[in-house]
Amino acid sequence: MPKSPTIMDDPALTVNDRNKLNQLHPIVADKIARLIIQARKEKLNVGIFNALRSFDAQKTEYAKGRDDAGRIIDKEAVVTYSRPGYSLHQYGLACDIVFKTINSQWTWDDRYNWKRLGEIGESFGLTWGGRWTTPKDLPHFQYSKGIATVEVALALYNKSGLPAVWKLVV
Repeated sequence: MPKSPTIMDDPALTVNDRNKLNQLHPIVADKIARLIIQARKEKLNVGIFNALRSFDAQKTEYAKGRDDAGRIIDKEAVVTYSRPGYSLHQYGLACDIVFKTINSQWTWDDRYNWKRLGEIGESFGLTWGGRWTTPKDLPHFQYSKGIATVEVALALYNKSGLPAVWKLVV
């Protein structure tokens, strides 16, 4: 019997999208896929820049713009304020969606319609980092219903791994 099509089979999703979506919790992946499909219907040229991020990758990102003690020494170089374990990216519950130029280069330029992208994400039940005041994170979308705090996710992850964290997500 043939497999029934799912949102992941939508032709609006690229191979890169599918690969990154497969790193995420299934509920999060579904919401992000719907966000991307709707954004593209509205002619917003976006893609998944980052999804699941390892603890080592988070450490590398956190170090940008900081000295060895973690103090900010170059604010322009800072890309995250979350130490390893304190970003929902480490748990497959967050995704960075970024605009692409006509040459298919990633861009974080303010000229693009981040507000509309955020509204689309929120319409699918995602939390949009563009609503945060400090730090504002326009590309960031996350979903953590069922996870009380990132500290809970970290403790569960340390004790029983990613499957234990994912069991809580509803």
